[in-house]
Amino acid sequence: RPDPAVYAYPNPFSPTQGDRPCRFQFDIDSEVLAQVEIYNFGMERVVSLAAQQVAPDAGSYDRAITWDGRDSNGRMVDNGVYFFRAKVGSEVTWGKIVIIN
Repeated sequence: RPDPAVYAYPNPFSPTQGDRPCRFQFDIDSEVLAQVEIYNFGMERVVSLAAQQVAPDAGSYDRAITWDGRDSNGRMVDNGVYFFRAKVGSEVTWGKIVIIN
């Protein structure tokens, strides 16, 4: 497993520059439920990315959940530091993302 178990890239992330989403990358070896929540610097939830049932695929255990840089109301988030909480199966990982537009 990678260390940390879930990481975000690109980081820093510029959602208004190009069409690449931020990817929360993780490895799995069996089907699991995965969910990512994004929080602002004040630890207020910005968006909860839909929980997805994910499974390994054809010899690759590399999976990701993507984020387009928008909050739960569809607005582009402001520049700054954001935190993510990723739950993959029963494992929880925290990390941070820097947004620069």
